[in-house]
Amino acid sequence: FATCIATDTTVFAVPTRDAMANLILENPSLGSKLLIKLVTMLSQRLRQTSARLLQYMERPMHIGRLSAKLTPGVFVVEDLLIEGLTPTDRPFLKAKKIEVRLPWWTAFNRKLIIESVTLTDWEMVIESWPGGRHSFPKVMPKNRRTGPSRFTTTLRDVLATRGQFTYDDHATPWSTVARDLTLKLYRSEPTNDYRGTATITNGTVQIQAYQPFRVDMQSRFSLNGGKVHFDRMDLTSDGARTVGTAKPTQPGCRSCGKTQVSMGRRCQAGRCWTAKRATTST
Repeated sequence: FATCIATDTTVFAVPTRDAMANLILENPSLGSKLLIKLVTMLSQRLRQTSARLLQYMERPMHIGRLSAKLTPGVFVVEDLLIEGLTPTDRPFLKAKKIEVRLPWWTAFNRKLIIESVTLTDWEMVIESWPGGRHSFPKVMPKNRRTGPSRFTTTLRDVLATRGQFTYDDHATPWSTVARDLTLKLYRSEPTNDYRGTATITNGTVQIQAYQPFRVDMQSRFSLNGGKVHFDRMDLTSDGARTVGTAKPTQPGCRSCGKTQVSMGRRCQAGRCWTAKRATTST
């Protein structure tokens, strides 16, 4: 992770987490100095990553409190708020608590690895209006660089609990509120994408002026290139149960290479993937 030339006999050490804890106990003065240095460097890296994300999103973000735990690389964000499309719109994201874990050695190179992100008591709102206008923020830069990146960020694991997701389509109109939402997401090295599950309890769907109805959901999905592909979705609503699964109709797909739940329709990219089964029972 670093290169140096020693002109004299030198002794150096790479402390593990347990060694750091023992050092703090046995030599509080030296341990405190190292701990403060590590926390400062990791905090700077985390702020750099947040600043880049905000540039992509083009949205104001507010943080009530940012703190670091005694364990190096563990940060806690409290009362986070990302504004909506305009200051008068509902916020895009509110989170009571976010815990971020970073390996402390990532402070010394240009590859930031985020071991895990845990969100608790959060709420996300997406709105859309006639003409294709919507409130989902940008997550990619306007002008992408060509060639190798000088700075990379890898997120390995996300757990979001006690959440609520609201989608409000003002054009149709229709809306859905996913309550008690639990989202688990992890990076899959063999498939080079993200995979996860999502569960909803006591959700609500309302279409135009019709009576709203309850929806519970369990799903399994993958995430690649900004697109979500559902492998399976179980929906239980008032008086009905719907199961949607996706299977390839032929061995390979030259167009998209991904399984998508499309309820019998062809995939966006090409010609060969359709929903294998979509059944509803009452």
